[in-house]
Amino acid sequence: MRCHSSPSRASPAPRVPRCRRRARGASSYLGSFNKLLFPGLRLAYAIVPEPLVGAFVDAKHVADGHTALLTQGVLAAFIQEGHLARHLRETRALYDERRRAFLEEARVLADSLDFGPARAGMHVTGLFKVGGMDDRAVAEECARLGIVVHPLSRYGATGRGGLVFGFAGAPRAAMRSGLGLVRRAIRSASGRAPQKRAP
Repeated sequence: MRCHSSPSRASPAPRVPRCRRRARGASSYLGSFNKLLFPGLRLAYAIVPEPLVGAFVDAKHVADGHTALLTQGVLAAFIQEGHLARHLRETRALYDERRRAFLEEARVLADSLDFGPARAGMHVTGLFKVGGMDDRAVAEECARLGIVVHPLSRYGATGRGGLVFGFAGAPRAAMRSGLGLVRRAIRSASGRAPQKRAP
């Protein structure tokens, strides 16, 4: 069993012991500092049951041979001095504010998309209310208008198309104008596709 949590959760993240209670001795906790800090850091971590430590160490050696000791040392000091905890508090508050702003602005799409719960991460998914919509065509039309969204079908079969929105890097004004363009793209694509009401 693998337990994983997002560092940008709006609600408190589950602690490792809670994960372990689900499958005692059989769970692992994986995470990465790439999104927490910056991608170039290339540092991650794994908390695994003791019997699996050797296997994980061997897999690490096969994968890349080593991790930069200097980088690990600087990161360890950064954590021990409390800088990471402060950074997480600030970014969680910022992302939560932007998440709430996005969901408020996204009401402009209420006639087209159903937005599910969005309590963690930096993305929100909206499912089309009308069946038969080609989410890839909508995403392409959005791109033509200068807006980047991802079709939900890109991540696997859903039985119902949708769009995946990133909101963490956008101020509210940009969200408002961008969502207006998404609405235009949906209307344009819906005029070219046979439609049926989604279940």
